[in-house]
Amino acid sequence: MTEVEPLWDINQVSTYLKVPKATLYGWRGKKYGPPADRVGRHLRYDRQDSSPGRKALARSTHPLSIPPTN
Repeated sequence: MTEVEPLWDINQVSTYLKVPKATLYGWRGKKYGPPADRVGRHLRYDRQDSSPGRKALARSTHPLSIPPTN
């Protein structure tokens, strides 16, 4: 059986991407950044969607994702 990786909370994604939590909330409000799902009152992020950092933002499924840099 395949092991499921645990989801990250906003603190873990904030630390990993080295951005403030307020930035993640702002990105979510603008519909870009790493995609998150609500679990109860909390946001949860899939590790694969949040990794490896900036490339995840460029691949985001949100319509206003950050364009990749050269």
